[in-house]
Amino acid sequence: MRCVGKKNEIIFSFQQVRRDVKTIMLQVPFHLLLSVLVLCPLLALSDVLFDSQDTIARLRLQNITWKQRNYGERFNGMSLSELSATYLGVMDDATPKASSSSSLLSILPATNTSFDWRNTSLAVCIGKIVNQGKCGSCWAVSAVESMADRLCIRKSQHNSFTTAPRRIALSSLDVIACDKLCEGLVKCCRGCTGGYPKLAFTFFEHTGVVSEMCMPYNLSRSLLCPLPRCQKPIDDHIFKAKNTKQILGGAPAMRHEITTNGPVSATFTVYEDFMTYSSGIYKYSGVGKRLGLHAVKVVGFGISNGTMFWRCQNSWGESWGMNGSFNIAEEECGFEESVFTATPCLDGEICI
Repeated sequence: MRCVGKKNEIIFSFQQVRRDVKTIMLQVPFHLLLSVLVLCPLLALSDVLFDSQDTIARLRLQNITWKQRNYGERFNGMSLSELSATYLGVMDDATPKASSSSSLLSILPATNTSFDWRNTSLAVCIGKIVNQGKCGSCWAVSAVESMADRLCIRKSQHNSFTTAPRRIALSSLDVIACDKLCEGLVKCCRGCTGGYPKLAFTFFEHTGVVSEMCMPYNLSRSLLCPLPRCQKPIDDHIFKAKNTKQILGGAPAMRHEITTNGPVSATFTVYEDFMTYSSGIYKYSGVGKRLGLHAVKVVGFGISNGTMFWRCQNSWGESWGMNGSFNIAEEECGFEESVFTATPCLDGEICI
């Protein structure tokens, strides 16, 4: 009888705890609960320190073809959560959507197996490698850099090459500081603490951005909005876009979009081993933990020994990778699953 009574007491206590937890959850605002879910992956990484030497040692036991490099103090000794917050920037709840579309694939024209905007007559339209600094701003930088490239390309195509193409660098800081757009209640852009490439392109549509000359990349001003506009004679013209879209259809659709209209912004999953990349075609080795989501500018594609890959420009400065660039294999780390772009508006064009 005592055992039965004790068992009933335990069951009653457990049921009471369940009711208490349910009551608490109902009282907590939904956005706070979701914030906890978003932060949990970072909290799990907070006590683990990155060690390039150890990572490279483990990589050399694997059968991998891409080259590694120890970047020393730049990454070493940082916790994995610090690496994610500092060098990545796409919010971890930016769940990629399916990118396959059989109806689209059937109507896409064939493209070359190799293409790079940097090796074309419009190479001047492709911006140099940038450095996002210690700011989780890749979501903004990749979108802004690709839009500046596409604006130059579209102007040149529209002018039928009657005038020499000229690229106007656009302000990433304008987006980082002022883009507070949200998708739903909680998926909002939050400056250096993260954001969404899709909403960066939407900001181009709704608000527009000024040039880099007007508003240079100064992270000490990343929380200031509205920022003071530049003074004459510096041009304070606002550049806008239209037709923000996700590229559906996987690799064939991406190749078609890139060759036709210019670079795009792609989001993919970054693991520890990517921090040691030096050259070659990156494929996740299985070594290292997941750090988070990162967005980069894709300027072309190619094939090597039967492996199709993307040609990308990172935003970690020229001292990383191949002078700031890297190649990554197709269908690696979800690369084709969350790709966005928009159409830059030309002067005098109705932009809706």
